[in-house]
Amino acid sequence: MITLSRLIPDCPMPLPELTISGLKLDSRKIASGDAFIAVPGAATDGREYIDSAIAAGASVVLADMDEWTRGELDGVPLIGIPNLASEISHIAGRFFQQPDSQLRLIGVTGTNGKTTVSHLVAQLWQQLEPSAAVLGTLGSGVLPNLLPETNTTPDAVTVQQRLASFAAEGAKNAAMEVSSHALVQGRVEALHFDTLIATNLTRDHLDYHGSMAEYIAAKARLFSDFPARVRILNADDGVVAAWGTADDYWYSLNRQKIGQKNTLVASEIQYTHAGTSMVLHWQDQQISVLSPLLGDFNVANLLAALLSPLTSGFSLTFAAALVPQLQSVAGRMETFSAEGKPLVLVDYAHTPDALEQVLVAARRHCSGTLWCVFGCGGDRDRGKRPQMGEVAARLADHAVVTDDNPRTEAPEAIIQDIISGMPSGSVYTALPGRAEAVRQTIAKAQQNDVVVCAGKGHETYQIIGTKVQDYDERAWVAEILGGGQ
Repeated sequence: MITLSRLIPDCPMPLPELTISGLKLDSRKIASGDAFIAVPGAATDGREYIDSAIAAGASVVLADMDEWTRGELDGVPLIGIPNLASEISHIAGRFFQQPDSQLRLIGVTGTNGKTTVSHLVAQLWQQLEPSAAVLGTLGSGVLPNLLPETNTTPDAVTVQQRLASFAAEGAKNAAMEVSSHALVQGRVEALHFDTLIATNLTRDHLDYHGSMAEYIAAKARLFSDFPARVRILNADDGVVAAWGTADDYWYSLNRQKIGQKNTLVASEIQYTHAGTSMVLHWQDQQISVLSPLLGDFNVANLLAALLSPLTSGFSLTFAAALVPQLQSVAGRMETFSAEGKPLVLVDYAHTPDALEQVLVAARRHCSGTLWCVFGCGGDRDRGKRPQMGEVAARLADHAVVTDDNPRTEAPEAIIQDIISGMPSGSVYTALPGRAEAVRQTIAKAQQNDVVVCAGKGHETYQIIGTKVQDYDERAWVAEILGGGQ
């Protein structure tokens, strides 16, 4: 609980003496004593629900307005605040007593790898300084207990609330994914990060941002507008590398960077069914490790995560000893196998670059035919559909084009958009109905083959029309293989 004057100390006019018991952005969730924060959103304008919030028991309304104002509606104070959307993170931070100050907060951004890197960072710190928490696509909580989240980075109030709960549960470290939407919408505006990590930048979310330039600018904000003790960047990604300075920390799979200042490099990388072996090079030291993760992009993800403890004073030997205990992340190059059956990889890859990385990685572990089952989401960026078709046709031996989340588009139309990017002579099958496409592909594949099921990953649903239907690809694959994993 907090007084209204402490909640918004910058208000230039006297405020009523009120004690606030909660913050809500959704009028349907208002409880007596809450402050209702009314701002325009992407789909609805919260200011249209002020009456509903007051009827539900809101003790004060904070509304987005062009200038500071103070009024009253049905006996409830209404405070107008300019640029309120960008202030919500600060307001929530004060309400929850600045929880970021009680945590080593590690922010991870990029197109691909955010989820894996944040989970690996949390797993490493869980072994070093229990307890550690994570906040992102797969949910939030102190490891290993995660609760689902609707968005990669929740709204500004929820972010501060989650961080406060982590601190209350005794977490010392928290790794969180920071999405481009969150940066544009001010969801992390008041946070103080100890460490920032950037993975890579490729095409994604252009339906929201409009252009690659706007998308890159959104991501870059984390490194231009948020000071941090440590900044970790992928030296092998040209866009990300341009954000760095001589004082930053880097990771690379390029042998030529061995010995460069503040750079962790992996060399002599070898891929086996047991995982990936490599030699790590850091500040005139080198050590061999075996990671349980598959694929070269997961080598990069591992390097990014390892730099978190390395830049906090832990030695390479100490950090490397933790690597074999790391676990793969649900729906990220997750392996399923059974005797006499193909190896099946379930991955969330839903962008051209992510699909390319997954197929290149899968090829390294495949001695037979490489199959790829995938689709593209409806009512989203159409431009990437032919690009993903081209990637699948080029890198897989047999592409099976099916549904993802078709939403209100006809699945057949989405499939045709994908196929339009495939060169003449490509080997593919068009098969609407994702569950059946996965089943048929696994049934056709041989023991030495690898089947990549891309796009759904950890998700447990499909959106068909306007309805959300149960579909857990990981459980479905395990069932097809007879429960093997």
